[in-house]
Amino acid sequence: MASRTPPGKGDERNQPPAAPVLVEREIPLPADVKTPVMERVAGRLAREAERTVNIDGVKAFYADGWLLIRPSGTEPTCQVSAESPTQAGAEALVSSGTTLVHDLVAALSTGVPADELWCDPA
Repeated sequence: MASRTPPGKGDERNQPPAAPVLVEREIPLPADVKTPVMERVAGRLAREAERTVNIDGVKAFYADGWLLIRPSGTEPTCQVSAESPTQAGAEALVSSGTTLVHDLVAALSTGVPADELWCDPA
């Protein structure tokens, strides 16, 4: 008599989906450029994401996860968070959000007029 795997054991169809991976990073966001940076973040993410929500920061939804850029109300920082099915996907989203904020802070901090930045506000 051949051995049989009990129902539900070893059948991948019966396994719960893997939990998504959350990655978070806190980065500097000087108070003097916080508002213009976040306006431009909102504009940029609105153009590239499937959907965005602008509550307590900017949350952008993509096919493979989401990215949230949220400025602190009390510190000169912002939290960049992302969730994706894989560690690599979440890290890539956080990296793109971090780069976006760093580039905007650098541009605004050097006195580039807001209307000349590569990323217009929404």
